[in-house]
Amino acid sequence: MAEIAVPGHRTTLERRDWGTAGLGVVAAVLLGVGPLVVFAQGVFINGPDAPVSIAAFYADRGRSMLTLLAEPTAMAGLIAFVWFVGRLRERLPQAAGSTGSLVSMGAGLFAALYFVSVVAQTTIAGTSSVAPSFTVDPNLAMVFVHTAYVLMAGAMLGAAVMALAVARAVRGDPGVPRWLRPASVVVAVLSLASILLAIVPLLVFLIWIAALGVIVSAQSGRPAGHAREVS
Repeated sequence: MAEIAVPGHRTTLERRDWGTAGLGVVAAVLLGVGPLVVFAQGVFINGPDAPVSIAAFYADRGRSMLTLLAEPTAMAGLIAFVWFVGRLRERLPQAAGSTGSLVSMGAGLFAALYFVSVVAQTTIAGTSSVAPSFTVDPNLAMVFVHTAYVLMAGAMLGAAVMALAVARAVRGDPGVPRWLRPASVVVAVLSLASILLAIVPLLVFLIWIAALGVIVSAQSGRPAGHAREVS
């Protein structure tokens, strides 16, 4: 913190915390890369020709191996995300007690199920890359794809809890834009509909994370506490 003295008063200013903004943006980008690659390169399991399409997909090593990019980006993104949540709780004055616990619990649920979902989605491709003798069973691959989809929907339930907790934490806070609270509620509602809307709620949640980090960092530099009289 820094102190600025004016005639008769001394005001303490918080340092600008651009690290929180950076962590939010990095987490959002890295956590979005994997699902986008999988969504762009993967195949859908609905339709009568799904087994044939899946067999062709894994026979094309270039396409299937590209989905493995989701694993390292997920690991790095989750490190940034967990660190971001910790700093977020420090920067939001009302993110204490039960509200802060809900922020952490929702974020933890999201992080855990997100990673398991990514692993489920890339397990067949990863096994093929390290075990050349492995024979892909299209039906087993479809089971993994469906499991990954449901796990991601579960992860978004954690995202909904986190977004609602943040909406509660910023209530009445003059240091954040008034639209942040209703926007957080919208993010939570979309997250709850993840089982129907596929990857869209995840991308909206990640954009919200990046924006939240920038907003919280921008509110740094405002006076901390009350001005103190000096002689």
